[in-house]
Order: sequence, then C-alpha cells, then structure tokens
Amino acid sequence: MTAREIETIQESMEIILPDAMVVGTKMYERLFEIASEVRPLFKEDIEKQSRKLMSILVHITANLDQFDMLKEELEQLAIKHEAYQVEAAHYDILRAALFWTLEQHLQAAWTPEMATAWGKAYQAIASSMIATQVKAAK
Repeated sequence: MTAREIETIQESMEIILPDAMVVGTKMYERLFEIASEVRPLFKEDIEKQSRKLMSILVHITANLDQFDMLKEELEQLAIKHEAYQVEAAHYDILRAALFWTLEQHLQAAWTPEMATAWGKAYQAIASSMIATQVKAAK
C-alpha cells in the first residue's frame, strides 16, 4: 500500500469514529442480511461484537504503515477466528458487508480511490489471517 492509500483509509476512519458503534452495528445487520448462515458463529451480544470490530479496525488502520508489526496481532486474531469456526469464504462475505456499510456511511467521501485503498488493506489483512488459519489447521 502506498502512503497516500494509508492516509486515505485513516481519513475515512476519522469520519467514521464519532459514529463507530452505529457503523459496527449496521455492518453486522448487513452481514446477517446477506449471509444469515453466519449468524450462529456470533455468540456474543452484537453491540459488544460491534465494539470489538470497531476497536480492531481503528487499531489496524492507525498502524497500516507498520503492517509487519500488525502481522503478529493478525495471526493471534486468526487463531481465535479459527476456534470460532470462521472459514476462508467468510472473509469475502465480511468484506461485502463492511464495504457496503462504509459506502453507506461515508456517502460522497467513499470515492473510487478510497474503495481501492480499503480493498488493498482488506486483502492484505484477510490474506494474512487466512494463511494463519490454513497453517494452524495442518
């Protein structure tokens, strides 16, 4: 990712942050709307889950310029997700729900440049986590 792409993502998070809980909740609502089969994977209250998601997103996006440092944290997160029975295909479903939510919330600020930057970041994060889960499953 380029410095400008990272900056674009961080700028979008500044817009999202005041409404983080609304965005997190909306994302899960969308996720369950497009993939109701994943609902049983979420044992916790969705408000609590939304708080966790947004906290992780804030942390990751703030540190995208140090992705190697994030890899260890992403590996730990992936191992937890493996225990929750998250499969590789679920990352694409989550991406669809997250990007829809970002577009809805950011509206005109959700530009093609921003969508591309988020796409690269999400791909790097998901690929890292999926690789860890595959490795752990062996």
